[in-house]
Amino acid sequence: MSEPAIEKLTAIDLKTAREEKTFLERIVSEWAILRSGTKLILTLYILICLSLSIFHLYTSYFGLLEAWAQRSVHLLIVLLVVFFTPRKKITEKGVAFRLSIFGDVLPGLVTFVVALYMYIQYMEISVERAGDPNITDTIACWLLVILILEACRRRVGNAVAILGMISWSYTVWGHFIPGYLGHPRFSIGLITDFFLNNTTGILGIPIAVSALYIILFIILAAFLYYANSSEFFLKLAYALTGNWKGGPAKAAVLASALFGSIHGSGPGNVMATGVFTIPLMKRLGYPSHFAGAVEAAASTGGILLPPVMGATAFLIAEFTGTPYIKICLYGALPAICYYIVVFIQVHIEALKQDLPTMDKKNLPKILEVMKEGYLLVPIILILVLLLMGYSVLRAASVSILAIILLSFVRASTRMGIKQFFAALEMGATNAVMVAVTCATASIIVGSVSMTGFGTKLANLILYASMGKLFLALFFTMFVAIICGMGMPATPVYVILIATAAPALLQLGVPILVSHLFIFYFGTMAALTPPVALSCYAAASIANADVTRLSLTAVKLSLAGFLIPYMFVYNHGLLLMTGPMGALYALCTAIPGFIAMGIGISGWCYGHLNIWRRAFLIFGAILLIWSGIMTDLTGLLMIAIALLTQFYFFKKTKKMGDSSFPEDRFF
Repeated sequence: MSEPAIEKLTAIDLKTAREEKTFLERIVSEWAILRSGTKLILTLYILICLSLSIFHLYTSYFGLLEAWAQRSVHLLIVLLVVFFTPRKKITEKGVAFRLSIFGDVLPGLVTFVVALYMYIQYMEISVERAGDPNITDTIACWLLVILILEACRRRVGNAVAILGMISWSYTVWGHFIPGYLGHPRFSIGLITDFFLNNTTGILGIPIAVSALYIILFIILAAFLYYANSSEFFLKLAYALTGNWKGGPAKAAVLASALFGSIHGSGPGNVMATGVFTIPLMKRLGYPSHFAGAVEAAASTGGILLPPVMGATAFLIAEFTGTPYIKICLYGALPAICYYIVVFIQVHIEALKQDLPTMDKKNLPKILEVMKEGYLLVPIILILVLLLMGYSVLRAASVSILAIILLSFVRASTRMGIKQFFAALEMGATNAVMVAVTCATASIIVGSVSMTGFGTKLANLILYASMGKLFLALFFTMFVAIICGMGMPATPVYVILIATAAPALLQLGVPILVSHLFIFYFGTMAALTPPVALSCYAAASIANADVTRLSLTAVKLSLAGFLIPYMFVYNHGLLLMTGPMGALYALCTAIPGFIAMGIGISGWCYGHLNIWRRAFLIFGAILLIWSGIMTDLTGLLMIAIALLTQFYFFKKTKKMGDSSFPEDRFF
């Protein structure tokens, strides 16, 4: 089997892998051939995007506006970006971009009118009429809700928009519902005051987090992209793991972890790194469905990995009142354990398939790759500044400035004027989906809070679980996975922390642990069939059956479905039990997850029979669980399984049996 030319492949500028340029890149390169109408539409869109990014960069460096003003400006510019996004149209003369009068321009103009009203009446709405809104405030509130739901439908999908519409309808008309699920009648003025005049509804915590933190990290990711960080992460991954057994698959795991930790989107991560890693895995000999599953599992796991954690880490920090740096600390070990299991299974699959290692001469040299190691500085700088006590806002803004300056170190990473403004446009464009999701989530959370529906649903969960923690956790997991099949992790998290988390709190689960439990399953839903968003993206690249790929991805990421239960019962896995407790958790969890990876794959010196696999998996669970006796029992079960397997391997080799390959486990 010929070796793939990794160095040549990873040297390709990843910008060329995108099907579409940013509109700014397109208008600069094709200005001479674009029609005047198209130029006007694209220019308008670019200016709105640039205004969004520049507004947030300016306020992050020179001071934020008052909370109501900062959040409303953020939301209204985001809505303008959504409605003035050009629609691509193929004509006989080529590609053209249009705006629909009624579908785009009209809602865009309504958004502009609402924005103008909120700007002119800022003090009156948020201060003087707080508690006593007038009819114009009510009209503005209803228009804003309709615009948010329509923007959500366009950018996120029907599921989240419908849920937002149901929540709003329940708030307004829920008093007609008889019995336990009904609520007292609220006046239109009270609803307007709650949702518009104060920061409890539309401008609540979710949109606040989007306006303060998330958008800056998305802008940072855009600047890292234009500094060729994606190419750097890939070359670094191949330099470190390329000549191991199954090198491309391990490089895919590592590259997806690095890129996904700042990108924050499972399907987006798949499309960014999978276009290179999946074909290489297939060329080395991995089956198509397995290659796609590795990328899907690794990319989705990137959402669990600090520092960004899919932007949900900022919401967790706000809702729980926990410093962001502690969220990163608590989430580190579970995410590492997740990748250990994926890595082990990739390694074992390479042994089972007897795949060749890759020639070092075709791989990037680590010293050559690390000449661009300064691209890691902004990520490290974030953690350093947070540990020094600086705010998340300051850490993000300084890191953005750092990557802009550092990009000039080498020609391969240098950003010119065009790349600078293209990064601003990309940052705004990528932030829109998260922002409208957070805006819809604010409506949902506001509805749950105002109507008391969260308490009612929590009581139902307690009743259905009969007060048993494990059943309550299972019901919460089930709802999270079902909701997450059609939604990103962020709205799933927001919905469940308002409805299911109170039940877990009443059963004694600490608030931060319950929020992380919900976050994990909202994330893992991206891999579960029938609607597995990350797997659909991977299948399109791998040319594989989606269902088979999804089932393989679930197998690879099985640790992600078990880890949340484990840290609920063993807080040491979250490093919350002090230095000695953390050390003990490390010494038991990591060997446990290695054993779990072997058990799930069913291979160690050859095929494992069913009882050895059971011993490894259940032994791993006991080892990761809290308690001396469970740890000793787990160690014993794992030792029995591995020692008997090794004995059987030696015995069959002496008898000349060729059922085991020559390869050892490592």
